[in-house]
Amino acid sequence: GQAWWRSERHIRSRSGPPGSGHAADAEVWWPPVLASPYPDECWAIEAELTPKGIRRTAGIMTGLLAETVPAPQGRVARYDHVVYLCSPAALPTVRRAAAVLPGALAARLDVRDLPEGALW
Repeated sequence: GQAWWRSERHIRSRSGPPGSGHAADAEVWWPPVLASPYPDECWAIEAELTPKGIRRTAGIMTGLLAETVPAPQGRVARYDHVVYLCSPAALPTVRRAAAVLPGALAARLDVRDLPEGALW
């Protein structure tokens, strides 16, 4: 029931030619078993260490949250959840960008501080 992750390098190697959009910094895949806390979900992880502009950050968020993949029932969201882990410098900008997202997208977004000591 444990999750596994894929790095940005691995994601890019599977997602087509360079320049085809923003790739997440990492993905966390939850196994499709009942013991998993988030069965059969895929989460995008973004680590923001330096602030980008609000418009650019909101565009990246929207792209990750709106991206779809083929599924038996049509197309579904590629990411069930997007998690931003932010440095103190980037956190205000990321929060402002998140505040401009439509409610349906914002509900699948989580903005957090980087864990203690992550910057050192």
